[in-house]
Amino acid sequence: MARKLSIHVGVNTFESAAFPKDRQPTPLLAPELDARAMHGLAVDARLAATLLVGPAATLDNVSGALACASSRLQAGDLLVVSFSGHGGLHRDTGIIDPAARPFGATNTYPYDDPSGYDQSWYLHDGVLIDDAFYDLLVAFAPGVRIHVLSDSCYAGDILRLAQELAPRADDTTELLRGPAAVRGARPRDPAEVRGSQRRPRIRASALLSAASSETSTTATNASRGAFTTAVVELWADGGFPGDIVAFHEAVQARCAAGQVPDLRRYGASSKAFERSRPFGADGRPARRGQRRPTTRG
Repeated sequence: MARKLSIHVGVNTFESAAFPKDRQPTPLLAPELDARAMHGLAVDARLAATLLVGPAATLDNVSGALACASSRLQAGDLLVVSFSGHGGLHRDTGIIDPAARPFGATNTYPYDDPSGYDQSWYLHDGVLIDDAFYDLLVAFAPGVRIHVLSDSCYAGDILRLAQELAPRADDTTELLRGPAAVRGARPRDPAEVRGSQRRPRIRASALLSAASSETSTTATNASRGAFTTAVVELWADGGFPGDIVAFHEAVQARCAAGQVPDLRRYGASSKAFERSRPFGADGRPARRGQRRPTTRG
């Protein structure tokens, strides 16, 4: 039987020493409630779930939970990761002043993002930047299925590095994409592309359900983020009959005007994963139904 794990992260408050004095993140109200709701959903779906909220949602704990999962999971196994909190943008440059960036925002792969910015999750004691997230995903074995749900601003590129943008005949980085797009993207030097393609590829099959594109923000209130609310209500204790793509489309339709969730593919293409029910639900197979055409990047 396939092993099913999940990690749920929510961050309301932040350790001030980890962030520049002039860029202290604003405390939030909803993310830890979001994480607890997603944790409850995962437990009901019979996943072995880990909850990291508040001071426990540190760089070491989140990175460690992902590393532990990569050591345990094999082909056919499932990992669900949810995050709720601030999302950040950081200039994607090779010349940076560490004092001007939050702890953890090390630019491992400068100039890899065509938008000119790296994306990040704001954790309690620093940020998990997309470069570091990518490296954590590289450690997963081929055939592992990973579904990341990110209820944060600028989340559409949180997993992406340049090599995932390289054209491939059998793959695409985007399944569904809202109308919001990166404008004024910096042209990429051919040498940068060649360098990025030498990096190890993600061998697992990963899907990112992001609450927003890489340039847009998300809606929330005091009790829950709009994206998480849509996920929990639509899932309805396993009552949603469709596959992961149909589920994302339904979530997208429920979000407020101006918030355009993205669904993207990373690593090895797996149509079987995309057509499976969310959260590794057992029982009857997903109902396919009518589906909008996919967008190829």
